[in-house]
Amino acid sequence: MRQLIKKIAGFFRTEEVEVVLPKHTVPFSDLDAWLEQRFQQNAKSVTELAQPTLEKIDDCLFALNANLTKLEHAELRNKNIGARELGIMKGNKTSYIIRSRQFHAQLSAIATQDKLEYIDMKALASLHSKEINSYHAATLKPYAVLQHFFANEAYAVAKNIKDLDEVLKQLQQLLNKQSLEAITDIRKQIDLVKQKIHQKEKLLVEQKQAEEDYNHFKELETQAEEKRKKIEESGAYQQYLALLIEKDAASKKTDAHLHILRQHFSVLDKALRKFMKMQPEKEQFLTSYLENPFTALEQDTSFSLISVLTLVRQELLADALEIKDDKKEKTADELSILTEEYLRSYLAEHHLLLQQQKELEKRCSSDFAKQQYNEAAYMYKTYKEKADAYSQQKEKCAAEIATLTIPETLLQLQNDIQTCTKHDLEIVL
Repeated sequence: MRQLIKKIAGFFRTEEVEVVLPKHTVPFSDLDAWLEQRFQQNAKSVTELAQPTLEKIDDCLFALNANLTKLEHAELRNKNIGARELGIMKGNKTSYIIRSRQFHAQLSAIATQDKLEYIDMKALASLHSKEINSYHAATLKPYAVLQHFFANEAYAVAKNIKDLDEVLKQLQQLLNKQSLEAITDIRKQIDLVKQKIHQKEKLLVEQKQAEEDYNHFKELETQAEEKRKKIEESGAYQQYLALLIEKDAASKKTDAHLHILRQHFSVLDKALRKFMKMQPEKEQFLTSYLENPFTALEQDTSFSLISVLTLVRQELLADALEIKDDKKEKTADELSILTEEYLRSYLAEHHLLLQQQKELEKRCSSDFAKQQYNEAAYMYKTYKEKADAYSQQKEKCAAEIATLTIPETLLQLQNDIQTCTKHDLEIVL
């Protein structure tokens, strides 16, 4: 089997001859002039020269399709083979036909177009060159197996593949010759490289400007940060921080004072609600105290609450409110505390606390050190945002330069010029 596979591999193998081309190093700026010296004016059209070759390719593809169909429907001449051998044959036959049809379909998709232009022929030759080796690698073993069962049909397919390989190499040789299409294609590639270089130069200018702007605002950002830290460490700012602590303490003291009044009415909640059921006309008045006692007290300028609480106390002591003894005693104590004198004193104290709190808030909001700090912090934030924006702009320019793929485009141009002019060329920017 191994000897047979080696023999089959030799059927497809062709000898490669190394060709040494003249070596040239040409600056891209001199490329047009260099090409003019090497392009002959009598360059012929490859589309005309290639017509006989394209017809051969069509014939080979047609024959390949026909012989694959024959192989697909071929029947064994010797039907007395074992189940194992039959399974091996079927598996390799299917594999060989599928891979061959796939190869045929790839080439036919281009070759069967109504009119093949130069670029189509290049694509066809390139596809064949790319796929032929993988095709041989995938079909070598199945072909060897089929030689034992369908020698004639398998050989016919292999012969078609070899003929197709030879005629496509002829097409590649035509494409490799200098032609009007090759010259036009190369000039288009040169123009494309020029466009990309021009775009790169614009991007480099933009990138350089972004770099300068970034450095400028980065320096301003650093200066603003240093100023902010200097203000933070100053005695005036430390005094401002102490004032903030004092303001927060005053705010907490005011809240705590409000809580005292809320706590009074929290203890009275049950008694007042039962009293409201007895005297519904008092419900709206007392509900305002239960929901927000301080606001209600400020609005109750005549201290009507005192007379109402006196009635509540009377009902409480008469057990009309049905409050349990332990709760009753606590409720009575709270009612005795809420006198007019106590409430007036409470309001006065709370107003004083509010006045002190507002004064501290005013001092904090107008503090000069705080204003200096806020200004420095704002400038730091502004400069940082601008520096970050220019940093992103630099990265964007770099990314756009990378997407131009100038080295890859230049290499493709270099290879196509080598093929067309038969000179080993290195293009340098």
